[in-house]
Amino acid sequence: MERSYTEVNLDSYRREHQIADTRVRVYMDIENSEEILSIITQYMTRFQMILYWVLKGVKSYNDDFYGDESISGKTKGIYAMKFKTGKGQNFRIYCREFFNPAQTQKKVIMAFGYHKKSEDVDKKLKNILGSIAEYDYEITW
Repeated sequence: MERSYTEVNLDSYRREHQIADTRVRVYMDIENSEEILSIITQYMTRFQMILYWVLKGVKSYNDDFYGDESISGKTKGIYAMKFKTGKGQNFRIYCREFFNPAQTQKKVIMAFGYHKKSEDVDKKLKNILGSIAEYDYEITW
C-alpha cells in the first residue's frame, strides 16, 4: 500500500542541542500523523530525548528510548520510539528506517502511534507490525 510522508523540520532542535550531523532525517506518515502528533504533544520532553538518540548518528541507538522492534524477518527495519511513563503508560511510535546505498544516510519515518498495553508482543501488535512492514514509501536520495 503506497504511503505518503513529510519531513519534520528539526533545524532549530539541531541548533539548540548542537547536533551538526545531518545524515539522519526524520519524517512522519501523513495518514497516521494525528495519532503520532498526539503522542508527541503529550510526551514532548521524552520526545526530545528520543530525538537526541535518533539524530546522534546513522547507526546509533539507545534501546531505552529508540530501538529495534523486529519480531521476524518480515518486520526487519521497524524501530520504536518508546514513551514509557512511571504511571504504567507505554506508548510507542513505530518507525521504518531506510538507508542510502552507501549506508551513510538514514531516513526515519514515524509510521504508526500505538498504546502498548503489555510487555509481550500479542497477536494484535504482531499484525500491526506486519502491516507497517508492508507500508510502501517511495524513498529517494
